[in-house]
Amino acid sequence: MWVAAIEIDSLLSGLNPEQRAAVRHGEGPLMVVAGAGTGKTRVITERIRYLLETQPELDGSEILGLTFTEKAAAEMKRRVVASAGERGERVALGTFHSFCAQLLTERDPSLRTLDRFDEFLPAEAADRDVAHVPGRVEDQRHRNLRD
Repeated sequence: MWVAAIEIDSLLSGLNPEQRAAVRHGEGPLMVVAGAGTGKTRVITERIRYLLETQPELDGSEILGLTFTEKAAAEMKRRVVASAGERGERVALGTFHSFCAQLLTERDPSLRTLDRFDEFLPAEAADRDVAHVPGRVEDQRHRNLRD
């Protein structure tokens, strides 16, 4: 147990008191809110590593980490896999947008995300079948997600 305590202390070195508190957060979800360049990616990554190292029975697939950008999600995944190996590969890391889109698709596979073109359609045009819009490929599954 003494060796594990030393490893955990080294894991937390270089973090400020607020970051250490976030990494050591108790049971349940944790939201990290901070400005750009303040170490959010590092804190979330270290939190996941901390959970995996202190709870050997915890499977990576039981952890969900969300962020705003694909870049941050990819960096977190790289760091988690580098530090936790196979268990880290099973951690779900992505953006809020991609996670919510996946949930919606699982609930109703006919849903699709609006693309850049759809954003500029007037609401009444978006309600019609996409086949009526010049230059678009017919898509019978089109839904207006703004409703």
